[in-house]
Formats: sequence, C-alpha cells, structure tokens
Amino acid sequence: MKTKPKHLSGMLMPLLCRLSIAPCLIAFSAAPVARAQTYKNPVLYISSDPDVSLFDGQYNMINPSGDHYLYRTSKDLINWSTPVNILTQASGDVVWEGYMTKNTNNGDYWLYYTVEHTLQGPDVTEVKVAKSTNGPAGPWQIMGFSIPSAIDPCFFQDSDGSKYLYYKHEVTGLNIWVQKLCSYDCLNGSPILLLSPDCSAGTGDPGWECCGEPQLEGPCMVKFGSKYFLLYDAGYFNDTNCYCIGFAYSTSPVGPFTRRSGGDPIMSNWESPNCYSIGAPDVVPDGGTNYWVVYRQWPNPPNGSHHFCIDRLSTIDPANNKINADATHAVTLPAPVPLP
Repeated sequence: MKTKPKHLSGMLMPLLCRLSIAPCLIAFSAAPVARAQTYKNPVLYISSDPDVSLFDGQYNMINPSGDHYLYRTSKDLINWSTPVNILTQASGDVVWEGYMTKNTNNGDYWLYYTVEHTLQGPDVTEVKVAKSTNGPAGPWQIMGFSIPSAIDPCFFQDSDGSKYLYYKHEVTGLNIWVQKLCSYDCLNGSPILLLSPDCSAGTGDPGWECCGEPQLEGPCMVKFGSKYFLLYDAGYFNDTNCYCIGFAYSTSPVGPFTRRSGGDPIMSNWESPNCYSIGAPDVVPDGGTNYWVVYRQWPNPPNGSHHFCIDRLSTIDPANNKINADATHAVTLPAPVPLP
C-alpha cells in the first residue's frame, strides 16, 4: 500500500493514458508566465500522489488531500495555477489517487477516484466515478459505479473508441487488473488480471517487485504505435530505496503483458541514488515532440512528504518493446516545450 492521505492526512500522436484534446471550456491557469527554459526536480510540493491528464488544451493535475482533491492547471508542467478544492467527501471518507478525463463527444468531465471509508475500518476502499457537466471545478455528480477493494484507477480509451479502467486490487494479491467499460460509468464483463508481483523479476535490481512488500500498483497505460505499455509501481511505498517504476508491454490493452527485458525498473533509486520512493506515473506529451513521465518522489533527504517531478522519456521504441526514462533530483535539464 502506497503513501495515501490517511498516512499523510494512427496518429498525430500516440494515444495516452492521460490524453484527451478538446477546445478549452474552463481554465484556472494563472496569468501568462515566461517560458521556462530549464527545470530541476522537484517541480512542486504536493500532499500526495499526483495524476496529470491533458484536455482543454492544458495539463490538469489532481492530487488527494484528505477528504478532497486539489486541482491545478499548467501549460508547461513547470508553472502551476493556485489549487482549487474539488470533490469533497462525506465525513469519515478520504480520497487516494484518482484520474480525471473528458468525454470529447459531449463535453462531460469524469473523475475516477479512490475513496477509503475510514469509519468501516482500515483500508476499506473502492474505486468510484463522478461526472461534471460544468468543468473540473464541478459540481460533481457521484454515479452508481463501484469496484470494491480497488485503488489507483487509470482510464484509457483506445483508437477504436473502446474504454478500459486499470487499477490495483487491494485483496487479491496486490496486483494489476483491467476492467472493460461499456461507457464511462458502465462495466463490460468481468475484470482481467494482468500482472502479479514477481519476486524473481530484475537482473540489475533483483526482486524489486517484492522489495519490502510484494505488490504492484499505480498503473498507467500508454500506447505508442501498435504497442501498449503498462507502467506500474512496485515494492513497498514506505521504503525509500525500494519503490520504483517499471513497465510491461503487449499488443493488446487486455494483455497478455510481458515485463521489460531483464525485468528491471526504469526509474529507481538504484539507478538514481538521490531519488526516493519513485511512483504514481503518468505519461503526457509536451508542445513539441517529447513525452514526459510525470510522477512523485519523496524529498532528499526523505521525510515522508511528496514532491511532484517530471522527466523526459528518453527512449520510445515500440518495435523493440522499449521505453525508458531516468529519475532526477536537483539536476538542471531542458524544460518541456509549452502547449500552444
């Protein structure tokens, strides 16, 4: 189980887990700022696991903060607007990592979220979804949709329009599942198990999926060409050296998935010793030709809080089943190209 608020309180571009482009209907962006030429991680302090998606011509970030989410926007992944509180829960409920998207057919906004029902006992969770017809600020209507004992939802819409929800199951082995959807709030058939922890995975980083605790979580689906890449976290979230980001690949959004050659993570403390508890990945394009992993780190030295970080996907090679990125801390690097 990762750090959650309860602990801290055909293609102009490939389809992405967090991508949906549409005319701008609402924005909370601050006044225009000068383009950042460089950046250093961490980019921003946040209270818990971030989710970044692209719609309305801007990056949209949500992150849990107790009984609600904080919502921000950006054009460049570096400069972010002042946060706005959204989707406040009933007394005794807190939110964990979620995912926001937009239906470009009718303009509705959808927020898949993890809620922990603290009054029912520890770690009593479910994934739910809410809809807004008025933009990310809401109001949000909670729909009759639930996946019990699930966390970390990731919505993905393929090029043929088919919809999928990826998530971690908290009971059946701490593994990654996918649920086909008939609409944004409608389940289609039974869930499919995709990946379970492999304690033998890794040659350079042996056993990383079971380091501290065997578990997989934080799924993110991204498609390059005809290849599907499933990014995920593994290891124990509270072990600063263990928690890492890896990936598996497939020719289908429902698998079967094969781990990266060698089974090692792509972003880890082993490769980047100054980076700790690396997790909660999303992949988004910038305004140029680059793609970026947006994710969280604990600070250096680690103290249990979270920082929002970004690093470029340096390798995108679907023909050879490869993507790669390096986690960085306090290193000056070229900044993303802002969105138009």
